[in-house]
Amino acid sequence: MFNVAILNYISAYKINFKEGKNMRKNLLLSFSVLICVLATVFFISCGGSGGGSPSTGILNLSVTDSPVDEASKVVVKFTGVDIHSSSGNIIHIDISPPKQIDLLSLNGGGSEVILNNEVLPSGDYQWVRLNVEADCDENDDSYIEINNTKHSIWIPSENQSGLKLVRGFNLPVDGIADFTIDFDLRKSVNFPEGNGNCAGNYKLKPALRIVRNTEVGSIAGNIDPSLINDAFTGGNAVYVFQDHNITPDDIDEIVPDPITTTTVTLDDNGSYVYRASFLDSGNYTIAFTCHADGDDPELDDTLDFVGKKNVTVAAGLVTVHDFQ
Repeated sequence: MFNVAILNYISAYKINFKEGKNMRKNLLLSFSVLICVLATVFFISCGGSGGGSPSTGILNLSVTDSPVDEASKVVVKFTGVDIHSSSGNIIHIDISPPKQIDLLSLNGGGSEVILNNEVLPSGDYQWVRLNVEADCDENDDSYIEINNTKHSIWIPSENQSGLKLVRGFNLPVDGIADFTIDFDLRKSVNFPEGNGNCAGNYKLKPALRIVRNTEVGSIAGNIDPSLINDAFTGGNAVYVFQDHNITPDDIDEIVPDPITTTTVTLDDNGSYVYRASFLDSGNYTIAFTCHADGDDPELDDTLDFVGKKNVTVAAGLVTVHDFQ
């Protein structure tokens, strides 16, 4: 089509050549304009500065937990994820079918994938929100099980939009970003003091942190049996605080608060062991207590800690410390 148009202009130029210089100038001007238009159309159609596919990357998202005492299960039903880009757009991803995950089963370094190989526009993102079903009138969606009895888990009204993590991240072009979200259940799950329909059920509030899997390490070791409380009935835990030389304290939303906790377990060899996983590279203070079951996250409690130790975590490695 473009060639026919050019030939028509050339033919018109030849036929009218003898009609004068003004006609020739006008035709030359028109011919020049046509060439510019054709060149512009050709450039755009071939994917010049205005074309091409948008850049993308791959996002993988998993969840893990730090446990809560006395419970045998803490099940949360995930229905979707909202991701807020720096451009202001919110990308919603449905988890279909929804996933019910027993977070308590992930203690000691386990994790469960909720987004796998999700293709997203590359760039900067400001926050992530986990959408969950947690209603105090339902104990089949999200619930906690204690002594073989299910109790509903509900989300306070101010958090009905979901469990939000305000930490930005970058998704590289043609790259893969693997993240894990840590639920510290000792901080997140609370027995409510309120009334109404939700009185008597357990409250789930955000106490989450998100880490990039390529940048994290772990702290693990043994606990001397003499430190364990009688009959290993619960409350034995290691608290992890950001930075060195921190004075250990309970969970009460007052600095210093532990960034995570981990419950002591009995391994197949009969040894008491602990493992705090998904920790960003850096300096930490750790301490052991056998009274974690008395730590109310909404109160300022007094806990006895022993064996305070400065440790440093490196990506991909396990820092070993035994409590003697």
